[in-house]
Amino acid sequence: MDSPVKKSEKFNYLPDADVTFKSIDGVLFALHKRNLSIHTGGFPPADSSVESEPIQLTEKSEVLELLFQFVYPPGVPILVDVSFELLVELARAAEKYNVYIATPLCRVHMLYIVRSHSTLYSRKNITSADKYVLKSIVKCATDHSYMEILDQAAPLLAPEPLTSTIFLFPQHLQASWAIYREQWVDIQRDSYARLVSHRRQCDACKNRSDPLSLADLLIIEDSFLLMTLTCMKGINEWGGEVKRTIASKIRSFSTICNKPVLL
Repeated sequence: MDSPVKKSEKFNYLPDADVTFKSIDGVLFALHKRNLSIHTGGFPPADSSVESEPIQLTEKSEVLELLFQFVYPPGVPILVDVSFELLVELARAAEKYNVYIATPLCRVHMLYIVRSHSTLYSRKNITSADKYVLKSIVKCATDHSYMEILDQAAPLLAPEPLTSTIFLFPQHLQASWAIYREQWVDIQRDSYARLVSHRRQCDACKNRSDPLSLADLLIIEDSFLLMTLTCMKGINEWGGEVKRTIASKIRSFSTICNKPVLL
């Protein structure tokens, strides 16, 4: 006995629907070719012949359920509560089928997620799950050249070992990523040397031995400085110098991609 046909709840009873798509998990979506031709660039044109069989797509039904809503504005879905995994898959599908409205909205929401991770890093509350989210979004952003997302994510990704991040980038961007990360490594090395020098010369700070990691450079603020140094002179002078160095010497990832230099 054949299993019952699964149909989309939203895209099942549209009047005069003239094309049917089938998700990878077997759900059918009935749509209008005219809407597809107006709002997308990757589906059959409106004047193509009616398909007798559903057109097989490689995306899951939960992705298509969201994607096809962008074909019928103003029924654009709210993406705030969409999981990051589904958001990334939606962004990839929007790029694949050139769904005009969906692509920029997915980019905006991924940028929002990255910026929210900046807060987590500044509080040192980042978890392995958070890092996985960040890396997944970076991989999608590199695949589709979302440079504004990469510029926001790059400082957060820099503390991770190069071996665990280099392959998030396509081959033509790997050298640029290594150059970008090396900027932070250089500042971390120089800043730590100055920190050690100050501790040796300062009676108040000489017993401090806290290290300085790449991740620490993202949170050069009063609370961190108080854990690193004791005297206010050191906090003001060393901390201020680190902030100024970061502001003046760190080039954005997109800048390096556009004009790389040799390591």
